[in-house]
Amino acid sequence: YKRQDDKGVSVISSYLQNRKTSIKHIDISNGNVGKMGLVTLFKEFLPCLDLASSLTYLSISGNKLEPEGSSALARWLASPNKLRELFLSNTMAKLNTVLAAIPRGCSHLKTLDISKNKIHKSCMQVIDPLIRGSFCLEVLNFSSTQITVDQLIQILALIDNNPYLKKMSLDVSENDLSTIGADKLGISYCIVY
Repeated sequence: YKRQDDKGVSVISSYLQNRKTSIKHIDISNGNVGKMGLVTLFKEFLPCLDLASSLTYLSISGNKLEPEGSSALARWLASPNKLRELFLSNTMAKLNTVLAAIPRGCSHLKTLDISKNKIHKSCMQVIDPLIRGSFCLEVLNFSSTQITVDQLIQILALIDNNPYLKKMSLDVSENDLSTIGADKLGISYCIVY
């Protein structure tokens, strides 16, 4: 966390208040932005009503959301928006908070990258409605999330049971699923289907 890196985000926040054009794409990935800089940025998202209808791509990967930034992002995500691609890789996101907001506001979301954030056992309670209620999700990146085999089995079942998710790309690389886990996955998948 470097305080001067949050100053760059405050320039963006200031721009959001005074701009005359719509914004379609925001990428501040790997900008060393801390939670307070992200809180400031996402607070500016809320009053920008046209941002909800124009922003389709948001990447904050490699910055530090932590609980405060996760809550600020979730407030915006829960409002109706046109976001199609969301990249949150390696952000120390509080996934329960962020993922719970997505089904409420992000009905157009096609790509979700939460790689390099830890998926806790309780995250399945918010992943379930996210996948179950999606009409257009095409890419899920759960790489390096410490996902368990049982969680993966649940996610695969949710994807298979959603008739709208016919072209799904699921990345679960760099998770310790082990040979025993792979066997369990194969057996469970064959039994269920």
